[in-house]
Amino acid sequence: MNDIAFPWPGSVTVYSAYYTPDERVGWRESWHSVPYWELILVCGKDLHFQRSDAKLLLNQGDFLILHPHEAHTSWGKEPTNSGFYYAQFTWEARGSSTARQTSAPGEESAIRLPVFGHTTCDGAFHHFRELVDEYRHRPPYSPARSASLFLEICIGLARNSVGRSGESYPFRVDTPRQAEIVGKVVKYLERHYAAPIGAEEIECALNLNYEYMSRTFRRAVGMTITDYIHILRIRRARKLLVESNRVDSVAEVAEAVGYSSAAYFGRIFRRLEGVSPRQFIKNAYRKGQAEAKLNPIESRNPSRP
Repeated sequence: MNDIAFPWPGSVTVYSAYYTPDERVGWRESWHSVPYWELILVCGKDLHFQRSDAKLLLNQGDFLILHPHEAHTSWGKEPTNSGFYYAQFTWEARGSSTARQTSAPGEESAIRLPVFGHTTCDGAFHHFRELVDEYRHRPPYSPARSASLFLEICIGLARNSVGRSGESYPFRVDTPRQAEIVGKVVKYLERHYAAPIGAEEIECALNLNYEYMSRTFRRAVGMTITDYIHILRIRRARKLLVESNRVDSVAEVAEAVGYSSAAYFGRIFRRLEGVSPRQFIKNAYRKGQAEAKLNPIESRNPSRP
């Protein structure tokens, strides 16, 4: 199960919101669990976070949804300069007191969040800082304001995030050294996926034995390095195809994300997305046309704030 659908309309109550630096002794030396849902948003890099038996290596913008009573702690020996915001909450639908966990396509009546995701939404950090400040000072109407800020965070994450569970996470590692190796590979691939990269290039760049690196990566991530490169390329290709909105741009997009053959790009895209690049563009165009019909004023005034 990769996503959690929190029903809407619903009632949100925030019970606690703080920032925890990784160096805090209480966080590092004991297990924690609460009877509420918990949203974690990471600041910094290489945060060693363990949820149940999964050891994770988290970086800026990674976030988690923890279930009620789900145990979590640090698994690193040494503190880092990172930390995380957290909010403990309940979310009740009308006539229901629980959130539904599902991996089915999104529902209009729910705000859907990955159990494990990554966001580039700066607004999530801004609203989280406001939420922590609201919880610390408790001014009048604080519960309502806290709920409003928390909803802003969730909507921002829902609109501007990608799920990690189906791609490269959680890391399944036994030692900090293995986590370090996997982290290095991930960072390298995310920076160079559009270039022609193979075993020799990766081995030389990271100064690691490729066979050992590949075996460690596959065990930790659940896929090969090559498969991970395809995922990074196709993720970028989706964005470029929507932006270009031209069927004749497929070859250009293929080259831009690292494929020398448009036909091969098409096969990989279909395998991962279920449709060809051309059909993907047509579907995106139809969706845009439908949204324009539903919002005619906004479509005529795209610059309106």
